[in-house]
Amino acid sequence: MTTVRLRVKRGRAVGIHSDALVPYYARMPGHVLSRASHVEPDNEHREGGNWVVDMGPSKGGVHYKDEEGRPFLKRQDALAFEIRELTRLLKLGGTEDVGT
Repeated sequence: MTTVRLRVKRGRAVGIHSDALVPYYARMPGHVLSRASHVEPDNEHREGGNWVVDMGPSKGGVHYKDEEGRPFLKRQDALAFEIRELTRLLKLGGTEDVGT
């Protein structure tokens, strides 16, 4: 199962998806995929962490810490924060599980 968060408005879908769904998009005429954020190593260890979450493409700024002020020591922590922030910024609601 792949979790997808999606909002559709006026024929335009905005959401979070996994790479498992990319082959399905290729079958959709006129589809456009755009990056909403980046999770990258923080080799300078700013704010004491190892990862940085750049929400710039979604106009959400750059984050070195989570909502509770903890630096991203593990990539998984940064990815989880990225999903929470995208859900908030893109105003995505619940989730749907789809088979792949």
